[in-house]
Amino acid sequence: MSKRKSSGSAVVSESACYLELQKVLRQQIYKISAPCDVDGESDLDKPRRHLLDLIQRCSSMGESNSALIIGPRGAGKTMLLSSVLEDLKENRDFRDNVLEVHLNGLLQTDDRIALKEITRQLQLENVVGDRVFGSFADNLAFLLEALKKGSRDSQAVLFVLEEFDLFAHHKNQTLLYNLFDIAQSQQAPITVIGLTCRLDVIELLEKRVKSRFSHRQIHLFNSLTFDQYLEVFESLLTLPSEFSDKKFCAKWNKHVQNLSEDQGVTSILKKLYDTSKDIRTLKTFLMLPVARISPSHPRLEMADFVEAHKLLTADSKSNTLHGLSVLELCLVVAMRRLSDIFVNQPFNFQMVYNEYQKFVQTRSHAVQSFDRPVVLKAFEHLQQMELVRAAEGSGTGGRGQKEFRPMLLMIDKSQLMQAIQKYPACPTEAQARVQVGHCASTLLTMATGQHLYRLMFLRFSLFLLVLSLAIQAVHGECGTRTTVSARIVGGNPAQVGAWPWQVQVLVIDSTGQQGFCGGTLIHPLWVLTAEHCYDGATSNLADTTILVGKHNIDVGNDTTEVMRTADVIHHHHDYQQTTLANDMALVRLNEEVDTTQSAINTACLPEASDTFPAGTNCTATGWGLLADGGAQPTSLYQVEMPLIQTSLCQQAYDTFSSFYQLCAGDWDNGGIDTCQGDSGGPLVSQKTEGGAWFLVGVTSFGGGCALEQSPGVYSKVTAFLDWISPTCYECSGNTSCAETQQSGDNTTACSIGQWCYLETTYESQGSATLVNVRRGCRAPDDCSSEALNNGVANTPNERCSVQGGQYVCHRCCRGANGCNDIQASRATVTMATAWTVVLLGISVALWS
Repeated sequence: MSKRKSSGSAVVSESACYLELQKVLRQQIYKISAPCDVDGESDLDKPRRHLLDLIQRCSSMGESNSALIIGPRGAGKTMLLSSVLEDLKENRDFRDNVLEVHLNGLLQTDDRIALKEITRQLQLENVVGDRVFGSFADNLAFLLEALKKGSRDSQAVLFVLEEFDLFAHHKNQTLLYNLFDIAQSQQAPITVIGLTCRLDVIELLEKRVKSRFSHRQIHLFNSLTFDQYLEVFESLLTLPSEFSDKKFCAKWNKHVQNLSEDQGVTSILKKLYDTSKDIRTLKTFLMLPVARISPSHPRLEMADFVEAHKLLTADSKSNTLHGLSVLELCLVVAMRRLSDIFVNQPFNFQMVYNEYQKFVQTRSHAVQSFDRPVVLKAFEHLQQMELVRAAEGSGTGGRGQKEFRPMLLMIDKSQLMQAIQKYPACPTEAQARVQVGHCASTLLTMATGQHLYRLMFLRFSLFLLVLSLAIQAVHGECGTRTTVSARIVGGNPAQVGAWPWQVQVLVIDSTGQQGFCGGTLIHPLWVLTAEHCYDGATSNLADTTILVGKHNIDVGNDTTEVMRTADVIHHHHDYQQTTLANDMALVRLNEEVDTTQSAINTACLPEASDTFPAGTNCTATGWGLLADGGAQPTSLYQVEMPLIQTSLCQQAYDTFSSFYQLCAGDWDNGGIDTCQGDSGGPLVSQKTEGGAWFLVGVTSFGGGCALEQSPGVYSKVTAFLDWISPTCYECSGNTSCAETQQSGDNTTACSIGQWCYLETTYESQGSATLVNVRRGCRAPDDCSSEALNNGVANTPNERCSVQGGQYVCHRCCRGANGCNDIQASRATVTMATAWTVVLLGISVALWS
């Protein structure tokens, strides 16, 4: 083995040199240092002094304080706090008098878990044992009281809340409220330090919590230029003068200098810099090449950096881009164009929106225009995923300031091109054109004069093509889905996003137990489910949670999942708990969901005139049991089954009504059915092969699961459209009276936004009954109130009463022809039939 002489008399082997080299480089890479620490200078000195003073006052003077450290990942938030605490711990008084509690929003997902973790870190398990009792405020106050010494002085407590924005999503922000309440009441000196990447975190906070942080914010930004970035790269790989073998050290450092000047290496570093300017990512990038250094691999090669970059980016930005909605992808393309035009200078939302509008106006026949609030929401989602970051010097503030805040795109051209090529909505021809555009983008950097303008035009044309193709494929029309499943017999796991209208409805009952049902998204703001899911439930809206885009129920938070709460719950007025008649409920969400995402969309509502005869193939989905008394699946299941003749359904169930119920399954053999846990979920079908999916039924009940001659029963959606429409008049399929500008009584249509109100009077005239129908127009809420809240139910959509000796029925009309569905008419029926109807409440639908 070859030997090398050190500066002294000792001889160091070559293998020992490489072992020492790896050790030194790893120490330099793993060392926590300021992200902008170049030549010993750091731009964190001022915020560091501020944070040091704030925490110190808590320990020395008993002051309660709070602060937020805001900045993108890798900006140095944790490093800043760690270095401050390291200095403070050198003081014995601080070590003896200040307790630290570190919580993380990713781990402590609710306040009960957080309370147990606080108990553990304060070493008070022996005081409270394994019990959590009373209210959260009582428990927290008890813990802090237990910290008091015999002098009744309380130890100061430093709470560090990482991923602070996730704590803001806890119910009622109880943890944050109570920390500040205790601090304000002087029960204990408390300092709360929150660390977050969310620039708009203040807007998530309730008023009382917000006031504690409004003037105590430390903003960190990555302000490195690319030249400084290269300097950091070189410094991380350069050996210090204390290295044992001076000759080896000099040779290695020369090699590192050559690397930093190599055009191939700098091009990879430039890609890395464009996507993430923080030093932490650079250090992660260097770990793999450094790990390969050995006597058999004595130098860092270009291939090492290529492989490291590929591994670092393969599962992050590219996959994230692949999962974007089409609108979000279009915004990224627009931002990439702005970055090219202004040479990577910051832009704001207004500039992005203007760029987007240019393409909409230029190609109005092909490009769908989204409203500004929708585009802003998509832009904010890109910020949350850290594909877009705030530029240095941008602050927080109101909504107006937010739209003009300087931002930077953290995606390079190659990643964007790869994402577009893999995007499922892009056909092969588009992928080929994108590849041409990528080549043009590469050549553009070398072009000058006339060639430059030609290539710019080519790139601009390519952008229009991609934008047009992308938006044409936008996910948002009801009944469409981006994932196509094979036909199934029996029950099989569904693919993620295969049934994007399926939602999970979580309901807490009066005993505090949580159960779940299925539901169907019929509008970005509305979910249709079964009324029996609320049997025994509390009246508290906060006890209903809707999970949209949910797939795996054993995962706390699916990547496609969106959580909403109930804003209003409309229970069907004629629901019968014993027979499950009129088993329908409408839930209005507290906020619309984005149906342009691949895993979220609405199912279409059928027209009142639509019929789905026996034998129609339908698909039911849900998380119900796989067999009667069997196991529950961990992911969404699907089953295809035909509708069954109503005569067989009536044979199976005495209470079955063909007017507002239908049943499905295999009558002779069983084996395919819905089961416990599927209640409220959708039964959908297509009118045409390859067409949109329509909601045919809502899962209601059955005699066991998948038994012979005991099919599942579903509430028939077409029978409840006149109940759904007045409440959710914006839902898909509601094409009733709102298509023309005509209005007034005795017309065939109402003004936009109104519904037709029908009043039918049955008047006795000798041996016959005169039937008179009057039409009018009402606002949806008024129509529902007048038509469906008076009298006795005649059908699920009509209520009747006796007024002045006449039998009067009220209903809200819908359908393609509006009020023209039922013409004002005079008809007669026998008196005997009429009074039978009045006295027994039998349906009078025959008369109309």
